[in-house]
Amino acid sequence: MIDIRLFLSLAVLAVLLMPHSVNAGRVAKYNQGSSSGTILAAVYEHFSFSYVLPAETLTRDVAMLVMDTNLDVFREQAEKAAKKGVKIIVFPEYGITGLGLSRDELLLFSESVPHPADFSVPIKPCEDNQGFNRTVLGKLSCMARDNSIALVANMATAYACTKSEDPNCPDDGRYQYNTNVAFLSDGSFAARYFKVNLFAGERHTFQFGHVRPRNFGVFETEFGLFGTFTCFDILFAQPASDLIDKIGVRYIAFPTAWMNVLPLLTAIEFQQAFAMSRGVNLLAANQHLPLAKMTGSGLYSSSQGAVAYHYDMNNYRGKLAIGRLPAGKSHDTTISENLSRLQLSTFDQSDRRASISQTWRRSIASSSVNRGNGPSFIQLSNSKTTSTKKSVNERKMRSHPAHKQTTRAPKYSNTAKITKTFTAVMNDDPYTFALVEKNAGKLEVCYNNLCCFLNYKKQQNSLSKDRYALGVFDGLHTTDGQYYLQVCALVKCESGPTGQCGQAVSHASTIFTYFHLTGNFTLTGVTKLFPEVLTSGIELASTAEWETTTPFNTIWSERGVSQPLLVAAIYGRRFDKDPTKIQRQD
Repeated sequence: MIDIRLFLSLAVLAVLLMPHSVNAGRVAKYNQGSSSGTILAAVYEHFSFSYVLPAETLTRDVAMLVMDTNLDVFREQAEKAAKKGVKIIVFPEYGITGLGLSRDELLLFSESVPHPADFSVPIKPCEDNQGFNRTVLGKLSCMARDNSIALVANMATAYACTKSEDPNCPDDGRYQYNTNVAFLSDGSFAARYFKVNLFAGERHTFQFGHVRPRNFGVFETEFGLFGTFTCFDILFAQPASDLIDKIGVRYIAFPTAWMNVLPLLTAIEFQQAFAMSRGVNLLAANQHLPLAKMTGSGLYSSSQGAVAYHYDMNNYRGKLAIGRLPAGKSHDTTISENLSRLQLSTFDQSDRRASISQTWRRSIASSSVNRGNGPSFIQLSNSKTTSTKKSVNERKMRSHPAHKQTTRAPKYSNTAKITKTFTAVMNDDPYTFALVEKNAGKLEVCYNNLCCFLNYKKQQNSLSKDRYALGVFDGLHTTDGQYYLQVCALVKCESGPTGQCGQAVSHASTIFTYFHLTGNFTLTGVTKLFPEVLTSGIELASTAEWETTTPFNTIWSERGVSQPLLVAAIYGRRFDKDPTKIQRQD
């Protein structure tokens, strides 16, 4: 298990020793096209100010100092973004509290936040006379109002309970949640969301959020309907499927604290794949802690992939990424009907415990949960921002778009016999691999019911010692959570024995002038496929250089990608084979 406090302590030392003249991080940009029919949006990747001293020295005042330090940085970034015309900004997971806190420690960073629907009219915590203006909620509201910018942030919440009133009440007498909150540009409190899919140690820190309309985290702006969820949620069916498929959300605000895992799960790699596959515009804000492999934020369009993104493992300074996304409709009859049908029906016990009720009032007054002034947010460090080289050419917002939907995937005729294979571990799973040894050829590799097919041609390079392999996995992933995968992946191998294939590699020197990758995936409504193409230096290959189409079971490049290839993969999730009890233990 990663000692996050050690990483944080070393990171603080690195920042203190870093010369002030250090480059603040490179920003790579594509042509963002015309501004017509678009909005400017932003995400901020932040090096979090976190508490790293012994637990016994932590008090509410110290917690507030940490949180206010982060909030000050976020306020600066919101002001900077607003001056550039940005309409909405997203901050990262654990942005308010910092990282590495235990359940008891997090209580000192928590507030009891009601649901916006608990009020008969929209509230502006910044202007509220019941004490909200002194809380984190109030400070975020003021940040939005003062800069006329919508914002989404992540914070810790806690709600007092008793066994006599609620048999499910935890033994320590409180529910604690990893919580996203959203505000409109006038400071109105618009949405609250409790994280549903907790990652690893979070299960000892928080309660699971519930999959129900009250916890959908949906809010409407003048430029489109948004939903929000958090980090590990992105790998699971819910809440994404309800938001996207049932309500019709086309914008996702995504706070995250994502540890990059090469070769298949770097933050920017999967963020882009999700936006393209699920037909949404994704605003992803990550923590920035390179020692813990945390970096990678961006803005992603459903049709063109990355509009602006940042990935920087070399320094510890925050970076604001700004890009243009297509503007949607502010009022849609179908969406309104969906919301009225699905949202905020009758409350059950778990709804009441997180509402502005007697329990909530008691928790505010309680000395153990009383929060006073609010925590703040974490600032992102230097990002590289990318934007696509293609002009914005979005599909209708209510359609379920597919990247290059008018393009047909070329037919693949496999004349190759099943190749000699070996087993190696990739992303903690035992993949079956076959080496890509020739400069051109066809390969077929199978695992359980999934077979992957590759047709390729490499640029001849006598100096290159790169070695590649085609890998396949069809099974249950069991590390830091359990979820079912179907994956086809062309990856660059680490030098050494074949068993090194699938390990983290960040640089390559081989250009693929053509590739076509596909597989006989289980194509049902409960299977989602995510297309990934990553190049040397952890760069996203421009979507002008490779193609995919619904249902995303094929990716190809007729003329190759211009940069040396690290990964070309189809990362598949079979939600119907997930052991759902793992995600529902509350």
